[in-house]
Amino acid sequence: MTVCNWNALHDCEFCSLSLEHLTRVNSETGFVENYTMEYDSKVVVQHEQPFQCLVFNNRSMNPVEAKDVGYSGTLTFYFKLPLVPQSLDGRFGLQISFHEIGTVPNVFSETNFAIPNVDNFFSVTKVLTTRLKPTKEDGLHSVRWESVLSFIELTDTHDDIIVISVAYASMNLRQISEIYTTSLKVVRANCWHGWNFVQVGPVCDDGVQDSEIRMEQVRQIQQIQQTLQERRKKKKKTWMYTKVSRAITCIGWFIATAMCIWYIVDSSEQFVQSISNPTTATTFIESVPLPFPAITVCNWNAMLDCDYCNLTLKFATKVNSTLGIVENLDPHYDRVVLFQNGQLFNCYVFNNVSQSLLNATDIGYAGTISFYFHVPFVPENRDSRFGLQVSFHETGTVPNVFAETNYAISGVDNYFILTKVITNRLKPNTEGGINSVRWHPQLSIVELTQFDGDEVVISVAYSTLNVNVITEMVTSTMEGLLGQIAGIIGIL
Repeated sequence: MTVCNWNALHDCEFCSLSLEHLTRVNSETGFVENYTMEYDSKVVVQHEQPFQCLVFNNRSMNPVEAKDVGYSGTLTFYFKLPLVPQSLDGRFGLQISFHEIGTVPNVFSETNFAIPNVDNFFSVTKVLTTRLKPTKEDGLHSVRWESVLSFIELTDTHDDIIVISVAYASMNLRQISEIYTTSLKVVRANCWHGWNFVQVGPVCDDGVQDSEIRMEQVRQIQQIQQTLQERRKKKKKTWMYTKVSRAITCIGWFIATAMCIWYIVDSSEQFVQSISNPTTATTFIESVPLPFPAITVCNWNAMLDCDYCNLTLKFATKVNSTLGIVENLDPHYDRVVLFQNGQLFNCYVFNNVSQSLLNATDIGYAGTISFYFHVPFVPENRDSRFGLQVSFHETGTVPNVFAETNYAISGVDNYFILTKVITNRLKPNTEGGINSVRWHPQLSIVELTQFDGDEVVISVAYSTLNVNVITEMVTSTMEGLLGQIAGIIGIL
C-alpha cells in the first residue's frame, strides 16, 4: 500500500507527510492495540510531479496478513500533514494506492482519496484477472484490489491528522478468467505406411568360362548384365523410398502422441480447475413486492460500562410512491444487546418478524424507508468514534456485527441502495453454506440542510426489484474426462 500527499509540487513545504502511529484490532479480544510495521519513505516522480509517499507492506520477506474480515481485521494509520496555506488554491488530503508487493503504482492516476476529521475506512477485495490477450492497462495476468470507501466520524479530531483504516471485505480471492466459448478438442492424426520391398532374384555371375562363345550369347550376357544393373538401381531407389516413408511415419506418430499427451494434460487441468473454481450462472428473478431484509443498527462504540454507547430511535418515515410524499412509519423493532468478541453492542433490530415484514414496491427514492436516531456524544477526552453501524441479514438471524463494514455518520443522510443476492454453491466455504442470502449495499451520502449534531439518519431502498440468483455449475465430470481420454486414445 502506497500513501502519498495529494499535493505534488517542486520545492513545496506543505507536500510532505509522516506516520504518527499505527493500530490494529485484536480479533480475539476485540481491543485496539498499537502496532509496528516497516515502511519506506520515497519520492515517486510521475508526469514530472514529485509525490511524497510512504510505502507499507512492500517487502516479500515478512508481509502483513489479515486474519479476519471487517473491523476485526482492521489496520488503522494516523498520518500528519502540513496545512496548505490559505493563499494557495490547493487541496488538502492523501491518496492511497493498493498494489502488488514489489511494484510501483500509478499514483498520478489514483482515484482513492482520504480527507481529515473522519476515519476513511477502505474495505478491499483481492481480484485476480486472467485474459486471453493483453489490454492497454494490464497484461495477460493482473492482480488488483477493489476498494469500497466508508466514512466514520471521529470525536477527537485534528485538522492536520488524517486517519486511514484498511480491512478485507472477504477472505476469498475473486478470480476472473476469460475463456473461449468454442474450441477444437479433437485432432485427428494422419498415419503413413511404408512401401513393400520387392526383392530381386539372385545375381548371376557375369564371368564367361567358354572363350569360344558365340556373339549371340555375348549379347544375351550383356542384356542380362544390363537387366541386373537396372534391378540394382530399382532396389536402391525402393530402399530410399522405404527409409523416407518410415521416417515420415515416425515423425507422424511422434506428433500424434504429443498431441494426445497435450490433450490429456489440458483436459485434466480443466477438470481440476472446474472442480476447484466452478463456473457460475446468474439469473434475474423479478419479485414485486420485494421484502426488505432484517436491519440491525448498533452504536459503533461497544464497551462495557459505557454511558455513551447506546442509541435511541426518534422516528421513522417512508415515501408514498403514489403521492410522492414522506409519511410517518411505525415499524416493529426489538432492542437487543449483542456480546461478540468481548464487545457489548447496543442495537435496534427492524423487520425481523416474518408476520409483519416491510416490503418495497418501487426502487430508489420512491421505495425508501428512513430511520432517525439520537446518539449520545462521545467525551472529547476519549479517542472513540461517533456513529452507527448497519447490518442487513435474513429474518430471524443474528449478524456478525463485530465484522461489519457498513457505517453511518451524522450531518448527512446515509443512503444504502440494496441488491438482493442468493448464492447456490456446490460446497460450503468460510463465508456461507451451500445456500446463502445476502444484500449487497452501495452507500451514497446526501447532505442534510437541517440536522442536530447528535442525530444520525439511515435510509434504505432497493436498486432493483430483481433477485440475483448466482448458481455454481459443474462443467466437467470424471466420467466426461475419462470419455475424452478414451476418445483421443482411440483416434491414436
